[in-house]
Amino acid sequence: MNRKLLLTVLVLSLARSSAAHAQAVDAGARSAARELAIKGKLLVGEGKHAEALDAFDRADEIMHLPSLGLEAARCLVKLDRWVEASERFRLVARMDYEQAGLNQSQRDVQDLAGRDAEREGGELAPRIPSLTIVLTGGASRVALYFDDKQLSAALAGVEFPVDPGEHVVRAERGDWKDGGKVAVKPGEKARLEITVPAPPAPAPIVVAPPAAPPAPVSAPPARRLDAVADDYEPTPHVEVEREAPSSALRTVGWVTTGLGVAGLGVGIAMGLVARAQNEELAKGCPNNQCTPDYWARANAYNNNKLASTIGFAAGGACLVTGLILVLASPSGEPAADSKVAFAVGPRSAQVRIRF
Repeated sequence: MNRKLLLTVLVLSLARSSAAHAQAVDAGARSAARELAIKGKLLVGEGKHAEALDAFDRADEIMHLPSLGLEAARCLVKLDRWVEASERFRLVARMDYEQAGLNQSQRDVQDLAGRDAEREGGELAPRIPSLTIVLTGGASRVALYFDDKQLSAALAGVEFPVDPGEHVVRAERGDWKDGGKVAVKPGEKARLEITVPAPPAPAPIVVAPPAAPPAPVSAPPARRLDAVADDYEPTPHVEVEREAPSSALRTVGWVTTGLGVAGLGVGIAMGLVARAQNEELAKGCPNNQCTPDYWARANAYNNNKLASTIGFAAGGACLVTGLILVLASPSGEPAADSKVAFAVGPRSAQVRIRF
């Protein structure tokens, strides 16, 4: 089937949606999708594949038909985005679409698009190049970057698919960084080795020498007892009484309980956010397979889910610990006559505790 006939049937398929699908997509949206599909085909003919990809993606978000996804994947191939194109071909080949509003000829076109996606994806797969980044030396705690995007540390020494062309690889640890450019051709298995220096040795622990003993202090000259008695002027004692402080154990218990309630609140809030993100990902990640457009949302969902779990665990632990401390602390107040007294004299200081 030539491209002109495919375009004709594609437009007819967009024009005749099912009644069930019409409840979700109104006539204006279907008309916009039809115009976007026509615009995309014209842009492909002009060699403007980036603009055509945008048009097909927008139309696919409205109608979600295999023929639209197939054209978008072909644009990705023309733009040398082969890894993304391979994933798009795979999704189109397994796509479920609404058939109730299409006649047999239109369904045949959509089924053919699915088969073409599977065939073209299979032809593209062996042509996709790969790259292996090998770190030698002190490779621990090294951050890897591929085209200014951080890679997982698990990919060090592992072959992974890349698009054809020139790429920039960088490795960093503290103030040290190294890397370079690597050009890969279709079907090539490239390898880049980076030598990482050993981590710096820890600073030695310096033990200060013991301090010199203090110089002996000469004793004051002896005085006669009668002279001391003559010079003595009695000074009245000054006593300051303070009530004994309340139990600190109960205070710590209430503070820990408050932290536990706050942790549970964080866990609940993050859980609600993660739940909303999961419902959004369910639409863009069929069969738990997300397109690159949804990778950032999937990472955000995983982070929020982890934060919710930590909030529940830490909050529950703090809440239980706080309640135990509160129950274990003395429940009564200190006795009314329990006092601590400080007595200061001219040559003496005393502390007295009265119960």
